[in-house]
Amino acid sequence: MKVLITGGAGFLGSHLSDMLLARGDEVSILDTAQDHKIRHHLGHPRFQYVHDSVLNQEVLEGLIHACDLIYHFAAVVGVEHSGGVGRR
Repeated sequence: MKVLITGGAGFLGSHLSDMLLARGDEVSILDTAQDHKIRHHLGHPRFQYVHDSVLNQEVLEGLIHACDLIYHFAAVVGVEHSGGVGRR
């Protein structure tokens, strides 16, 4: 199965990647974060890390069309970055 994980370089996505690759799936990750948690997969023949944003429609659409299943874990970390919530 070809799987896309948005926010895949985070805690949940990195562990899901481990499991999916061990199962034999192809895994693509889309994330703006550093690759620290998924670095051990870089160079794996069934792993692709795309360092970009889910807000980049062209990149996102290309990845969506190439996959069978999507796990959407992309999120803004911290309320202070969410555009007004909690601001005065």
